[in-house]
Amino acid sequence: MMDLKSKISFLVIVAAVFAIALTTSSCGGSDTNNNQGVTTTTGGKTTTAPPAAEVSGRNNALVRAIHAIPGPATVDIYDNETKLFNALRFKNTGGYVEVAARRHVFSVRPAGLTTNTPLAQDSIGLSAGKHYTIFVLPGQTSIPATIKIMDDDLAAPAAGKARVRLIHASPDAGSIDVYTQGTNVKISDKVNFQSASNYLEVAPTTSALEVRPTEGARNVIFTIPNVRLEAGGIYTIIFTGNNSNMEAIVIEDRFGGADVGASPSATSSPSVSPSTTPNTTSTATPAATTETPNQSPTVTATP
Repeated sequence: MMDLKSKISFLVIVAAVFAIALTTSSCGGSDTNNNQGVTTTTGGKTTTAPPAAEVSGRNNALVRAIHAIPGPATVDIYDNETKLFNALRFKNTGGYVEVAARRHVFSVRPAGLTTNTPLAQDSIGLSAGKHYTIFVLPGQTSIPATIKIMDDDLAAPAAGKARVRLIHASPDAGSIDVYTQGTNVKISDKVNFQSASNYLEVAPTTSALEVRPTEGARNVIFTIPNVRLEAGGIYTIIFTGNNSNMEAIVIEDRFGGADVGASPSATSSPSVSPSTTPNTTSTATPAATTETPNQSPTVTATP
């Protein structure tokens, strides 16, 4: 029989071994993700970014851009004075490109007007192997545009789950919550204009989502019909426009190959989302791009 001191020592050793096993298991999952490419689907376009481990080995980060200001104007995105994304249209996403892992100044200008003062700019230090999105969003009052550069936390969801974050780009909507239609199940909580929610793991679903004000009357501002969130998918949903004409842009990221038949956005009348090719003078390395049947809708508010 072991005495009390021996029993305590034995239990400590067992606990330590268990903790090491958990850590090793966790790191193994992360390594698996880092060694897989990321496939992004939005607006009928599919792009594939190289594995984070390869990008990190080149001391680079991955950056993409999304134009979320309603209207016909197209914009160019610059990295310092180098054009990174050319002539992005509303709802058009430029796929991930590699840039050096250091501090950058990103700016947005009207397309083709290379000497114009930027509409907006922001500076950020990028880490090797990480993913980032440059969101071109409506500005406040007299400011036409703003840039928000956000870290894309592309951690794979738990088995059988999807991960979702919301980007608020509607100037007159106030603070919003997002619910599964007809329920009190929140997808996001208290998201303010020009801000993002945290990623939330949710059960896979094909249902409508409702945008409601955080405070005051709980009437539905906007309904996105037939949103399909699939297991293994990592989704970014951007709400833009105004209360009378709100729209949604849905981006799906997934490790490995694209899920054939997936519809990462609400299914309604299709929008035009032309392919965007980064300017050839840029030192950035573009991700592979393939065209798929258009699946991204122009979604308008449900009366």
